[in-house]
Amino acid sequence: YQFKLTVGKPGLYLGNPRTSQASTNIEYVSSLPPRISITPMPFPKMNSNEKLTIRSGSQSWKNETLTFLWILTTKPVVGDFNLSRSNLATTPTSINLVIKPDKLEPGSTYSFQLQGFDTGGDGMAEIDVPINIPPRGGYFSVEPLEGVAGNTTFTLMLRQWMDSIEDLPLKYQYAYLPGVTSGDGQLDKANLKVDGAPSDKTRVSKTYPQGPDAANGTLTIIGTVLDAYGGRAESTQLVIVAKLELPAADATNFVADKMTSGVSEAAATGDDSAVSGMVNMLCSIMNTNGNAPDATTSSARALAANSERAGMREDMVTSVAAASQGYITEDDLASRGDATSEVTANGDEVMHDTLNKSATLMDDLVG
Repeated sequence: YQFKLTVGKPGLYLGNPRTSQASTNIEYVSSLPPRISITPMPFPKMNSNEKLTIRSGSQSWKNETLTFLWILTTKPVVGDFNLSRSNLATTPTSINLVIKPDKLEPGSTYSFQLQGFDTGGDGMAEIDVPINIPPRGGYFSVEPLEGVAGNTTFTLMLRQWMDSIEDLPLKYQYAYLPGVTSGDGQLDKANLKVDGAPSDKTRVSKTYPQGPDAANGTLTIIGTVLDAYGGRAESTQLVIVAKLELPAADATNFVADKMTSGVSEAAATGDDSAVSGMVNMLCSIMNTNGNAPDATTSSARALAANSERAGMREDMVTSVAAASQGYITEDDLASRGDATSEVTANGDEVMHDTLNKSATLMDDLVG
């Protein structure tokens, strides 16, 4: 149907009637098919090692529940990916399509079609999903491969990594796992100690706490390279970190010296991640070289030493809190959580104020 509106005024303008017209066409149908659409992906490239969710933005004009079907319209050149349940966390008839990690081939582009149906008819939408190629070609080195907790400086280097120019810049991140990898990804992730957010540093110096006795002092050192889209390449190196064997009083003095030369220096230079990492390591040394009365140490002397350590632990929490101002990433949060747990691990050396400050710090971080 065409509807026309004519507007006029009396008289003439330059000898012509003073009128104007506008029209519109309206098509009438017995019912409207659904609007089927796919929400754009959050990044130009997605990563194969992460769960991939493709979301429907569809709507039924009849307010009905839509029936969906996802189809892989273009098969990749490499690999034999298909929409079978072994590759999916959903079904091909779900409203959203969720693909499990490590099922898509880096460098490939996958084309998906979404079909939708209701009593008003059917519709469809398509999307292409390029899969990112992570950084590659470089190496990860750790020196030395053996040392003593808190007393040996390990040098970590991630060098000669490259990526496509549109995937730059590259960022670098370091972490360690007590013991060796278990093969259980979720368990290893829970035990992972991340040294802060990714940075531009391709070379760092680290000190570590002792490795677990059950693993003969082994730590798994992890170097990660990330590109602009979150594509990641991980390398690992096993090292042996033995316990720093010291009398309790010497351990206290050692930690006090490191608080001045290590934690304070890191705070002064704005290296907030190093502050939480250093606190974590120093508390681990105190926790493994505890005060206890023995043949040469009276109970009163042990209590006095505990009081000194308690003051140091409160200073540590204060340092971590100061290093937690402003924006904190998820990895930074984990690092500060690990440090706070070590600070409060020995109840004999923790004052009530320290517990309150630790609780307040964690509430502020997660809030």
